[in-house]
Amino acid sequence: MFARPIGGEREIGAGTGVRSRIGRIRFVAFREIDPRDGGPWVPEDLPPLPGAGPQHPEVGPLTDAPRSTMRWPPPLPGRAGWSWLLGLRLRAWRLRDLLRFLRGRVPARAVVVDVGSGPGFALGDLARAIGPRDRSWVMLDPQRAMLRSARGERSLVRRGVRADRILGDAIDLPFRNGSADLVLSLGVLCCVADAAVPATVAETVRVLKPGGLLLFAVPRRRGEADDARWQRAGLVRVRSTRPGRGVFQKTL
Repeated sequence: MFARPIGGEREIGAGTGVRSRIGRIRFVAFREIDPRDGGPWVPEDLPPLPGAGPQHPEVGPLTDAPRSTMRWPPPLPGRAGWSWLLGLRLRAWRLRDLLRFLRGRVPARAVVVDVGSGPGFALGDLARAIGPRDRSWVMLDPQRAMLRSARGERSLVRRGVRADRILGDAIDLPFRNGSADLVLSLGVLCCVADAAVPATVAETVRVLKPGGLLLFAVPRRRGEADDARWQRAGLVRVRSTRPGRGVFQKTL
């Protein structure tokens, strides 16, 4: 569980946090001990990727237990052992029109957040389309093994992307309101529990800037229903290649 900062520094419970800056985003990562045991809040640790420096100080063990908001087991590409499927060129080919559409529409020094990023293949494809320079790239996923994928790291390095990695939950994004220029949500809504879908949509909309863009994809069978969720939440569809695959914009 991540504690959402409301500007500046603040204390959560009795613990201390790891405070960092990602472009214009400030985040604090916390793990909650069962309050029935009277335990404190303590920072999460994220062991370093091969060849990369540590993202957070190591403060203790971190488990890969499934979170209650996830549909478990998720579809095959959502499992760490099968995440290589996310790197198939077919996936980028299916998104090619949307990636071309984003070219020139993502400002310089933009903050790009990939919610449910997996190993980061989608960020690499996006960087290839729009260019990696002067942008802040953020990967957020609830599975540590996804964020530590060596295959994903190699893909990002080839694209010139140096991404910050956050172990987190889509229903409680650790970012300020209106802090992201572009959010990716690719296959996320079909990997969270049905009860968590409304909160996932609301959190994504919350962190988008006015005028910010959402790159969205789910399987066709649920596309119309999920497109309608984003529109009810205040987003406008500005590009679509089929139901459940498109680009939405926050207008307010």
